[in-house]
Amino acid sequence: MALFLREHDVLAFGFPAVLKPDPALLFRIFRFGTPSGLQLLMDVGSFAVFIMFTGRMGEVALAASNIAFSINNLAFAPLLGFGLAAATVVGQHQGARHAEAARRAGYTGLKMGLIYMCVIGTTFLLFPRGYFELFRSKDAAYSAAELLVVGRTMLLLMTLWGLLDTVSIVLSGALKGAGDTRFVMVYMIVGSWGILVPGTLILLYLGSGILGLWVWLAVYVCVLAIGFWWRWKQGHWQHIRVIELREGLEYIPPDTDEIH
Repeated sequence: MALFLREHDVLAFGFPAVLKPDPALLFRIFRFGTPSGLQLLMDVGSFAVFIMFTGRMGEVALAASNIAFSINNLAFAPLLGFGLAAATVVGQHQGARHAEAARRAGYTGLKMGLIYMCVIGTTFLLFPRGYFELFRSKDAAYSAAELLVVGRTMLLLMTLWGLLDTVSIVLSGALKGAGDTRFVMVYMIVGSWGILVPGTLILLYLGSGILGLWVWLAVYVCVLAIGFWWRWKQGHWQHIRVIELREGLEYIPPDTDEIH
C-alpha cells in the first residue's frame, strides 16, 4: 500500500480519483480475461479427467503413469514460465504498436522453451531409472524394473510431446498476451473436450492399455501445437487492440532492438 500511494498517478491525480471505476477498461478486462480463465479451466479439467481414467489400468500402470506425470512437472512448470514471459513481452510490444517486435518476442520465448525442453528431455531418456527411483515408494508392491518396462516408453513419449507442448504453451501465451484470448479458449475447448476426452473413452472401450492412452495424449498435444502455430503465423493477433490510447496522449515505445 505504501508503494502504491507513492505511484506517480496517485500523487498526480489523488487517491480517490485513482480508485474511481473505469467502466470501459473494466469491460476490456472482462472481455479479454474471461476467455483466458476459461481456457485454463478447460485444459486442467480435461487433463484431470484423463488422469482419472488411467486409474482403470491396474496398479503398476497407474503408478508408472502417476510417477511419469510427476517427473513431467520438471519440464512443464518452467515452460509455463516461458509462456507467461512471452505473454508479458508480446503484450508490451503490442501495446507499443510494434507488431514486429512482438513477433520476435514470441519466437524468442519459443526458442528458449525448446532449448530447455531438449536439455531436460535428454535427461529423461538417459536416466529413466533414476527419475522413477525418486518417486517410487520403498515399500511398494512392485519393483523399479516393473515400472521401467512401461516407464521408459512413457518418458520417450513425454520427451516427444514435451517439444510439442512447448510450442502450445509458449505460443498460446503469446497469443493471449496479444489479446487473442477468444481463439485460445475456443481451440482449447475443441481440443480437450472434443478430442482428448472422447478419444480416451473410445480407447478404454476398445480395451487399450496405458501406453495407448499416452499415445493418444501425444496426438492431442500435437493437434494443439499445430493449431497455435498456425494461428500465430497467420498474424490475426497483430490487429487486436487490448487497450486503446486515450485521446491526446502519445505512447513512447521501448527500444525494439532489445528483443532479438
